[in-house]
Amino acid sequence: MRAFIDQYRHTHGVESVCKVLQIAPSGYRRYAAQQRDATRLSCRAKRDAELAPHIERKRSINRVSCAVQGQLAPLRAQVMQGLAQQTARQHGMQVGQQPPVSD
Repeated sequence: MRAFIDQYRHTHGVESVCKVLQIAPSGYRRYAAQQRDATRLSCRAKRDAELAPHIERKRSINRVSCAVQGQLAPLRAQVMQGLAQQTARQHGMQVGQQPPVSD
C-alpha cells in the first residue's frame, strides 16, 4: 500500500489516494517521516532492524541445510537398504524374507 501511495502521491495527492484506499493519511505520513529519519522509529522497529541481518543469515543457513538434506535423502535410503541387506546376510536371510517364527 505504501509503495502504491508513493507512486501516485505526486499526481493525485496523499489525501486522495488514502481516501480511495481507506487509509488514514496520518499513518502514511508517519511512515514517510520514519523513512526519512530513523530516530523516529519505535524501539521495537529499531530492534527489529538490528536483528534483521542475523535472522536473514540464519534463514540462509537453514535453506542450505534443507537443500543438503533433500539431496542426501536418496543416498540415506540407499545406505539403509545396504545395511538391511548386510544384516540379513549375516543372519543367513535374504532381504524381504520373513524370519522364522518360533513357537
